Parts: sequence; structure tokens; C-alpha cells
Amino acid sequence: MVHLYRTNFGVPSRPRIHLYLEQSRVVTTHPSPKECKFSFRLLEDDNYHGTVTAIRSVTTFSSMDSFRVPRDSQFVDLLTQCFTNQYNSGKTILITVDLLFSIESFNLGFSNWMSMVPAPPADTTNDFRFKVLSDEGADFTIHCRDGDLKISKSALFLSSDYFRFLFTANDEGLMSKEQSVPNYNLESVRKVLVFMITGTFEMPDNLTPELARELIDIAMHFKPLNRDALRNTIHRALCKLLLKDSSVLDKIVHFLVFAHEMNLSQLKIMCMSIIVYEHYKRFKQEYNEESPNADHRAAHERLHRSGLLLTVSLLSRIDSIRLQSLKCRRVFRYGAKSNQTSFQNIMDEKVRNQKRKLNRWQK
Repeated sequence: MVHLYRTNFGVPSRPRIHLYLEQSRVVTTHPSPKECKFSFRLLEDDNYHGTVTAIRSVTTFSSMDSFRVPRDSQFVDLLTQCFTNQYNSGKTILITVDLLFSIESFNLGFSNWMSMVPAPPADTTNDFRFKVLSDEGADFTIHCRDGDLKISKSALFLSSDYFRFLFTANDEGLMSKEQSVPNYNLESVRKVLVFMITGTFEMPDNLTPELARELIDIAMHFKPLNRDALRNTIHRALCKLLLKDSSVLDKIVHFLVFAHEMNLSQLKIMCMSIIVYEHYKRFKQEYNEESPNADHRAAHERLHRSGLLLTVSLLSRIDSIRLQSLKCRRVFRYGAKSNQTSFQNIMDEKVRNQKRKLNRWQK
């Protein structure tokens, strides 16, 4: 939040105009900028303009440092003259805040996640973890949709809550030598088992939302000891995959529906952001209840139903983000209204036009 305030210190009193930027009080809500710059310009007069690099200001009630204009700077002198000069009454001052963030601020939050799964080492010949995966000692068979997989029963017992319960629940489980998972492909099951036993995961080259769903479902079924790390790793890979081709709207909508159903928050945020800033008009035109494309109508219905009790749907969230991105709030205005059309009036009219378009599309 930007604050503009006036002081009258000194004898005789000397009016001074100051600018102050207060950051979010919740650390995890927004990243903290490395640098902040304030600029101002009198829209109808080129004599008043200035730019200054702000200094950090430690606050008592905020968990993050804020920024303010140096009090004894030429910028403050010019800004004060601009506001106190009666000749400028009725004119509009445009105040701009430029924030410089580090590259790490845009890492989608993955660096803050508790754990990720490493890839298998290049050479596993002498790695004891992978020796368990060999056919020697494989005394248990898992029947998959497209084939059978032999594995060590002891390894399954030690690495999976599901198999530990299965093998110890009764005598039948203790003596069992096979398990059927007809809904899953052999290769997907093998990758999850390798993760369970070795703590490594090889990401499929042909990763898709459908394959990601299967891998996550298998992990939820077998209940490996560190399944959240596997979910995080797949989540991150999907985000990278989306960035490789963000120009295809159908693909983005497909990812969005999947991300919402699987509760993959970072992927969902990415999809909505790309739609808002790159494909919004096409999205509203093609994905609606009257679309001639049956797949588009079905996707629209799934996005419309995505809102739960006391929550809004993804469609409403996308529209809300779009409106917020178009807002241009007036920082300060004083005196009589100018006879000329101000910059703010133009921006207000643009926002009103966008709202009218949204209402027509929603109807």
C-alpha cells in the first residue's frame, strides 16, 4: 500500500510531502522487493517531475521492511512544490512505484517445499538400493493392466504402509505371493516401486496430466513412506511442461481442470495467470455454455462447478484476476476538477468498459 502524507515541522512550520510504501504484513503472501523507486509527474505540466530510489524503513507492526522517500532529498522538495503551488490546483499528479525483485522471487514456491525426489544416479551397479530390484529374491508378483512385475516381498514390506498392513493383517496376507492392480500400467507401477524402495524417481519423458494422475494415484494406493515428495516432484515437472508451450489455450485449460481436481495449487495459479494475461478474450469466446465445441462446453461446466461451499468457481476467479489487472487507482487528487479529460478518467472508462463486457459474456 502506498501512503502519501504531509508534515509541517519547524519554526515557522515548513510543509513537506512524503511517500511511503507499506508491504504486506504476511511474509508468505508476497515476496519482498530488493529495491523500490518512486516517480511523479504532473500530467498537464512538464516542469514538475522526479525519480528517486527509496530507502528501507523498519516498521513495528509489519513482518517485512517498508520503503520511504529520503526526507531531505530533492525529490521531496519538488513534490512539495508541486502540491503547494496554487497554480497546480485542479491538475493531476501521476505517482509511479517501481519494484525490483530478485529472480528467486519467481520460483513458484518450489524452493520452499519440504522435499523433492532426486533422480536415480547414472551408475547403479554398486548401489545396494537397486540390487533389491533385480530378479534374484523376487518372491512377489504384481499383476498390472498390461503385464506382471516381480519384486521382493521384504522390500515392499519395509517401504510401503499399504503392503505392511496387507502382509500382517492376517495369515492369508502373510502367505500371499501376488497382488492385482488392473487399473494401472506396468511401467507406471514400476516407477512408483523404484521410488518406494530406492528413494529416487525417474520422470517419464512422455509426462502428461493423465500419466501424472496415474502416478499420483498409484502412490496414494501403495502409500510409500515419502509420497508427498513424489507428488511435489511431479507437480514441479508439470509446471515446467506447461511453460514449454503456453500458447495453446486448449492445453492450458486441460491443465487447469486437472490441477484443480488434483489440488495442485502452483500449477493452477500458473494456468489462470496465463489465461488472464495471454488468452483471456479467446477463453471467454470459446469456453462458454453456448460453445459449438462439445469439449469446450464440458470444460466450461467443470470449471463452473469447481466452486465448493463458501468458495468461488475457477471462472469467477479468472474474471476477478482480470478485473484487478485492469485497475488504475488514483493516488491523490485535490482542488477543482480540470476542464480537460484527465488520465484517470480515461483509465476509469476503460475499466467500466471491461466490466460491461464481462457482464455480457456472463449473461
